Amino acid sequence: MSIHDLKQKYGKSKKSRQLYNTAIRVECPGGSELLDLLELVNHMRQRAHGETAQILKVVEDRLQQSRLGMFEYIRKKYRVDEPKPTQPIPVSLGIGQYGEEWTNQEIAILEKYYNKGKGIDKCVEMLPGRNRGGIIEQARKSGFATRKARYTPLENEAILRGDFDALPGRSINALKIQKSRLLKGK
Repeated sequence: MSIHDLKQKYGKSKKSRQLYNTAIRVECPGGSELLDLLELVNHMRQRAHGETAQILKVVEDRLQQSRLGMFEYIRKKYRVDEPKPTQPIPVSLGIGQYGEEWTNQEIAILEKYYNKGKGIDKCVEMLPGRNRGGIIEQARKSGFATRKARYTPLENEAILRGDFDALPGRSINALKIQKSRLLKGK
């Protein structure tokens, strides 16, 4: 079997992650339930705070380990007869595919540019094999500073009152945009 068989069976137009997740759902016992649970825990963790968020992170990491085991099973099953490249593939900093481990050098670059406020664009430039979503996810996993993505109902009330000083850690522009969204929604 080969990767072409996998694409033929589960969809040629699917991205790699979608392709493997579809195969996991169909071919691995409990795969569908695992992926559904992983999505639910991720969703809950994004909205949780403090100790609850930490506990959900541990649960998510363990679920990811199970998913990676299933991923490896599918990968090995469908790449058994895949020919090896005739020329070595150059491996250098930042050159990567989904699922490759982050190197210490990549994480150091992430810390230097993402964590110190240089922004995501600089990280994308410095890590050419990594996409924006992957960089943001690795920054989150590494515990680096990330923007607050959600607003609580109390924060929304303060925004509608124009009490921006009550919301440290958010830029004035972000608060104005959120206020505009809230007013449009009413």
